[in-house]
Amino acid sequence: MAVLLADGQYLLLRQPKPQVRDAHGTPIPGATAPPAGPADGAAARQADGSWTLRLDPKLWPVAAGDALLRPADGRRWVVTGTPQLHQVPRHPDVDHVAVRAMQDPPDADRGYPTRDVP
Repeated sequence: MAVLLADGQYLLLRQPKPQVRDAHGTPIPGATAPPAGPADGAAARQADGSWTLRLDPKLWPVAAGDALLRPADGRRWVVTGTPQLHQVPRHPDVDHVAVRAMQDPPDADRGYPTRDVP
């Protein structure tokens, strides 16, 4: 089993549940809860362009649609799928929340050639 060390502090921006929609099905912005955190975590890009994040369990509960922010570099992710809380009896130091997310906005490859700077 590999250990993924924390690469920064993360904030959790919970979205109101259930989200209110107008007559056309468009979400209506509502009051949001204050950000949770900061808490330690790590993010890793996957081959399909999605991201997996491992977060300190003090950010639990996390739900699909919530946003995660790493203030150090301004990266933001929107949670997709169902986050999972992993707890190991008698070993709280390895407990974590596993999250799959998409970066918002995604990194864009503009097709420009790259140049190595000496």
